[in-house]
Amino acid sequence: MKTELINLLERDKNGQPKLNLIPSYKSKTLISTPTQEEYQELMKIAECGDCRWYSGAFPTRINAWKHYKKETCINIGKSYFMENKYELGTCDKNCFEVEHWNWNIVSLQKFYKRQNPEITPEILNEINKWFEEFSNGK
Repeated sequence: MKTELINLLERDKNGQPKLNLIPSYKSKTLISTPTQEEYQELMKIAECGDCRWYSGAFPTRINAWKHYKKETCINIGKSYFMENKYELGTCDKNCFEVEHWNWNIVSLQKFYKRQNPEITPEILNEINKWFEEFSNGK
C-alpha cells in the first residue's frame, strides 16, 4: 500500500526526489560514514543529487562501505565522464588525513548542514519513503 509523500522536494519524471547538492570536492571535504547505516543514507542522498559511481552505477547499487568499514569516507566530485553529474569516490580516513592533502573530514550531519537547502529530518524522511516504495522498479 502506497502512502502519500509530503513532496518537500522537486521530483523527476519517475517521482524520485531531486536534490541540488553542493559537492564536497569544492571545499576539499570528505564525508565520514562510520556505520553501514550512515553510508546507505548518504548513498540515497547522492542518488537524489544525480551522483553516480565512476562506473556509472547508481550509488545505492554498490556497497563500497564493506572495503573500509568504519574508516569509509566519500567524496562527491565533478564527473569528467558523465555530463551534468557528480561522481562518487571512496577511501579510508587515513588517505586524506596526511597534512599535505589539506582536506577536511566531516560527519554526515555536518555535510547536510552545508547544503542549501539544509538536508533536514523531514527531507530524509521523504527520500527514505520514496526508496522504500518506488525503487524496486529501477
